[in-house]
Amino acid sequence: QPDWREGGAVNAIDKADVVRDALRRLADDWRRRPDNRHPYLSPPDVVPCVIDGGDWPVTVPASCSLTYHVAYLPAHADADGWGADVVREIAERIADAASRDAWLAENPPAITWAPEVPSSEVSPDEPVVAELLAASADVGRVGRVAGLDNWHDGATFTRFGATPSVCFGPGDVRLAHSIDESVPVDDLVDCARALAVAAVRFCGAA
Repeated sequence: QPDWREGGAVNAIDKADVVRDALRRLADDWRRRPDNRHPYLSPPDVVPCVIDGGDWPVTVPASCSLTYHVAYLPAHADADGWGADVVREIAERIADAASRDAWLAENPPAITWAPEVPSSEVSPDEPVVAELLAASADVGRVGRVAGLDNWHDGATFTRFGATPSVCFGPGDVRLAHSIDESVPVDDLVDCARALAVAAVRFCGAA
């Protein structure tokens, strides 16, 4: 809320910039840290997605909210599979930045955390990886081990179901969830063939 004391209002958007700068520096620090390097995944990031502040062109903004997407590596999950340590680091950075601003020190930003989805990774040595790569090659589609910087529901099975799960599918992942999302029919057919072959072999039926 605006502070009408000291001869003027406090601009909430200006104060939000204090938080933005702190999180920008945090993201930069994460990219430089050796423990944030991964052979298949991008470095962790704190991505600003939504900013909402102000009501009218001639009034000082009374409030401002920021929405961020936070991505972290599976190695940084806690013992229960969640990002408690990451949450703590972000909160500490925001609190430290606020403490250096006279107004925010007395009116600290409120943080609300959205429901979290778990991160996970599967070793390239897992049998399911070898079976899928072999089956893909056998139907004429050479696959490769890679990382996915977005969440998929296989992470839940891997983290909490003791079932190593991977992404395997047809088409170009760069088109996924886009306005031009599509999968060529030949890719779809070959994927189905590879999955069938891998399932039969993995279950020991052939």
